[in-house]
Amino acid sequence: MSCRKVRKQLVAYLDGELGPSETDQITDHLADCPSCADAQERLLDSTPVAPALAIDDAVLHRFQLQVLERLDEEPLPEPRAVRPSLRGLVQEVLTADVRVPRGLVVLYAAALLAVLGWAASRTGGPTPQPVAVQDTAEEVGPTAMESHQPAAYTPQDGWF
Repeated sequence: MSCRKVRKQLVAYLDGELGPSETDQITDHLADCPSCADAQERLLDSTPVAPALAIDDAVLHRFQLQVLERLDEEPLPEPRAVRPSLRGLVQEVLTADVRVPRGLVVLYAAALLAVLGWAASRTGGPTPQPVAVQDTAEEVGPTAMESHQPAAYTPQDGWF
């Protein structure tokens, strides 16, 4: 391994962040290269080391138990009722796994077609003809009430 590569990875080596093969290569290089070993010593001298905490296992275990007991004593918050949004409701209805009998679907389609056919037959008819306006007052024309009615309107249709 080259000195340049070792110096690039020296901090990761000291922190124990490298894999076993890279660690072995850098250890071998530091044993053979006094320049890189000196760089490692300078890096160790300039970096403060955090003091190791000496905690007895029994003390740690008691602390953990106290934390767990405290958590058990505190009541859990009451869950709030969540009001579903309209979008969520529509999405739930549209994506729900609903099984409808095939006969019911056929019956619904037939009823829908029958209603649409009936509505089309009721609204179809002759196209209205424009009403001619008479210019002379001598001729007898339609009354004011009749002149405002559509040409295709007949009271027998039952629309009004």
